[in-house]
Amino acid sequence: MDCGRCGRSLAEGAEFCSACGQSRSAVVIAPGLPENAAGALCYAMGWLTGLVMLLIDRRPFVRQHAAQSVALFGGLSLLKAVLVFLGVFPGGSLGWGLGGFFILAGLISSFVTLAMIVFWLACMVKAYRGERFRVPVAADLADRLVASSL
Repeated sequence: MDCGRCGRSLAEGAEFCSACGQSRSAVVIAPGLPENAAGALCYAMGWLTGLVMLLIDRRPFVRQHAAQSVALFGGLSLLKAVLVFLGVFPGGSLGWGLGGFFILAGLISSFVTLAMIVFWLACMVKAYRGERFRVPVAADLADRLVASSL
């Protein structure tokens, strides 16, 4: 049996986790949900489901995917929001004229949307297969997020 807080294996007959002190009888959220399904669920609705799973599931595999979802899709969503804001309210001429700025902002925004779809599919499939898939920048941020939340 695994600890409901930190995910480490409990010794046979132990009443408390030797790593974090959590009681063996602590309530486990979504009992029976396999780790790979929970990992894939972290990406289902982007950073939102990642945040929810980060708060309720303590298994290391799920926490890594949840934190990566928050870092990856939170960052890309923020970038997309900034691009939309700049496309609607350009803060001055960049030498391209207003039309060129709108086109450039629209192209970059479309590329970010495409990247979000590709990452969404890849991350869900990798998590469901039980792989610890790491997106380069987001995984480093996720590691810090998981370490700070323990």
